[in-house]
Amino acid sequence: MHRLSLLTLAVVVAAAAATGCDDEFGPSDWSPVPDTVALYSLSRAEYQGLPSAVDITDEPVFGHVVEAPGQTGGWDFVLEELDGVLAFSPAGALSGIPAGPGIAVDSTTGFDAIIRAPGDTAAYHRLDSVPVSASVVYVARSRVVPTFFGARCVRFAKFRTVEIDPARGIVTIEVVNNVNCNDRSLIPPDED
Repeated sequence: MHRLSLLTLAVVVAAAAATGCDDEFGPSDWSPVPDTVALYSLSRAEYQGLPSAVDITDEPVFGHVVEAPGQTGGWDFVLEELDGVLAFSPAGALSGIPAGPGIAVDSTTGFDAIIRAPGDTAAYHRLDSVPVSASVVYVARSRVVPTFFGARCVRFAKFRTVEIDPARGIVTIEVVNNVNCNDRSLIPPDED
């Protein structure tokens, strides 16, 4: 009897790992209500110690402090200034290593109308930055994060700017993130 229980447990664990989800019993519910995050340009010394980066795997999403320009870590994209222009830069743009995080830009679809993240990884800027703009919607792909069962997990989010202050180097964004692993839907399961 003990051997059958261990076999059953091994099958359940393997099935959960294969799904790539944090919850072995299925997708988690999540809210389409955006989190609001203020970001301060990493390029400005006076903002040292203030949040300049976002980790879209957080629930809720909030700003992260990056200790030094060029440093990557537990975040997916950062606000910086390139040639005097505010830009969102995925981690790979700072490190030169295509670590997975990326940003796609959609200038034709409204925020609420974007219901699915692109499946083609070529649609994402992974090694280059994208200018900050009030007239586009951004879709972010996270870095690969481990799950409890060791599976590869990527999360997706959409975000838009709600306030841009180029003179001060501050941008406020609204972010809606899907908490489920490898699920490109940008609307909750009950709204599909």
